[in-house]
Amino acid sequence: MPEQTTHTPGPWTALPVPYMDGMFGYRDWVSVADANLGAVAYVPGTTYPKVRANLALLLASPLLLEACKALVEPFTDIPDLSGFIPEVRNAVSAGRAAIAKAEGQATHAQH
Repeated sequence: MPEQTTHTPGPWTALPVPYMDGMFGYRDWVSVADANLGAVAYVPGTTYPKVRANLALLLASPLLLEACKALVEPFTDIPDLSGFIPEVRNAVSAGRAAIAKAEGQATHAQH
């Protein structure tokens, strides 16, 4: 069985990191930090709309993981979902796949 990845618990926040401006040719760096202000990731170029959108998704990651777990949890003891409508089967399967990927259990071929 694959080892479960343990990540830094949320919530995460974005903090400006002015001393990194110019590193690797990028400006406007932020640190994605946990509640204790420990860095989870550094994101450069946050004035660009696409980078800001990616940053928002990164910041929401812990909450999205917990939401997926809450939605999938009622189906934990139901491995065969064939008795459910396709929308439920697809949603639970997608949730399980997202959780596996977030916890490092998914293969690289899964998206």
